[in-house]
Amino acid sequence: MSTTERTAIAVAYGTAGIELRLPQDRWRRVGVNAHEGGRQPLTAFEEALRQPMDSPPLRELVAGRRVALLTEDATRSEPHDAFMRACMPHLSGARSVAAVICTGSHARLTDGNRRIVNAFEQSAAADGVSGEIIIHDCHAEPGLTTVGVTSRGTPVAANSRALEADVFLVTSGMKNHYFAGYSNALKAFLPGICSYAGIEANHAMALEEAATFGAHPLHPDPSRRANPLAEDMLEAARMIIEGRPVFVLGTVTAGGRALWAGAGAMEAVIREGIRHVDRVASARVPAHSRLVISPGGDPADESLYNAQRGLELARNVMKDGAEVLFLAACPRGTAPTADARENFYERLTAPLDEVLRGLQERYVLYSHKAYKFAAMLERLGAIHMYTELDEPTVTAAHMLKVESPQAVLDRWLEASEEDILVVEDANRLALYAG
Repeated sequence: MSTTERTAIAVAYGTAGIELRLPQDRWRRVGVNAHEGGRQPLTAFEEALRQPMDSPPLRELVAGRRVALLTEDATRSEPHDAFMRACMPHLSGARSVAAVICTGSHARLTDGNRRIVNAFEQSAAADGVSGEIIIHDCHAEPGLTTVGVTSRGTPVAANSRALEADVFLVTSGMKNHYFAGYSNALKAFLPGICSYAGIEANHAMALEEAATFGAHPLHPDPSRRANPLAEDMLEAARMIIEGRPVFVLGTVTAGGRALWAGAGAMEAVIREGIRHVDRVASARVPAHSRLVISPGGDPADESLYNAQRGLELARNVMKDGAEVLFLAACPRGTAPTADARENFYERLTAPLDEVLRGLQERYVLYSHKAYKFAAMLERLGAIHMYTELDEPTVTAAHMLKVESPQAVLDRWLEASEEDILVVEDANRLALYAG
C-alpha cells in the first residue's frame, strides 16, 4: 500500500456528509463542474427572464390569458422558491394562474410538496397574482382529460386543470437522466401531469438499450437524438400543448448555485440547456475496478429508488467485476411509495436471473429500475452500501451493508495499486469511458 500521506475528502451523504481518507496518489475525483459562473438562482433567473429565447417576454405572453404554471415536485433538488419569486412579478397581468406540482407517479402529500405550495401562495400574494396551486394526482381519473395516443402506443390523459390554460409556463431543473436522456421541461407534461397508465406505457421503453443518458430528440448533436422513450415524451408533450405557447425557465444547478439559466420557447431552452448539462455535468474517464459513488446527499439519496440513478449514470466506467462503495443514506427507505417498493425493491429481491427474465416478459411501472439494477449487479463483483437501511433490507437487494466506509477503502488499498474513482453528485453526472 502507498505510504503517501492521506487526504481528507468530504463526500455528500444524507443531510450531513461523511469524511473519507485516501492517499493523494491513489484516487481521482469527478463531479459536476460547479466552479464556472455559479450565481444565486434568483439573480440568474431574473436575468434570463429579461432575455428570452425565441419568445416574447413572459409578461407580454401571459397578459389577459389563463396560465398553467407547471413546476417540479419536491423530489427534485431545484430552487423552487427562487423559481416562484422570479416568475411571479411577470404574471400579475394574467387573467388567472393555475399552478400544478408535477408529481407524475410520485407521492403527493409530502412535506416538501407542501413547502412548494407555501412558496407559490406567498409569492402570488406578494405580487398580486390571482392564482391557485394543486398537486397532480395521476390516479384521479375525474381530474384527467384524454388527449390521444402516441405513435408508440402511449395513452395520453393529462391534468384537466392544466389543459384549461391558454399559455403554459414551466420551471425546470436540467440534468442528466439515466433513461430519458436529460431531465428537462418535457417531463412536466409526461410523466408530470399525465395518468398512471400513460406513465407506465412510456417508462416501459426504459428497458430498451437506446433509452439512456446523453441521448435526446432535442440534442444539438444530430448523432445523439435517438432515444425512444424521450421521443415518446416529446410527442406526448406536443399533443398536450396543441399549439399553445410554452414558456420555460430552465436551470442547471449544483451546490445551491445556478451554473446556467435560460428562458423562452420550450424547445429552444431545452436545446441550450442540454449544451450546458453536457459541458458542466459530464466527464470522460477510464473504466475503474474500485469506485466510490455518492448520489449527492439529500434529496438525491432519500431512498434507494432515488439513489440508484447515481449508479446508473456511472455504469459506463465500471469494469466487469468492479467493486463499488455506495454512499446513500435512504432515510425514507427503499422507495417513496408502496407501488414503487413493490415493483422496484420487492422485485429486486428475487434471484437476479428471475428479475431479468420476469421483466422482459411483462413490464409494470417502476420495474425498469429493478431490471437495470439486476443487470448491473450481475456484472459487478460487489456493491458495498453505507446506509441507514438495515442489513436484511440491503442483503435482500444483493448488496453488502457496511458499517465503516473507510474499512472498505483500506481493504482496497491493501489489495491493489489501482486508483480509486470517487464520483460526487452522481445523480447529475454522466460518465463516459475513455
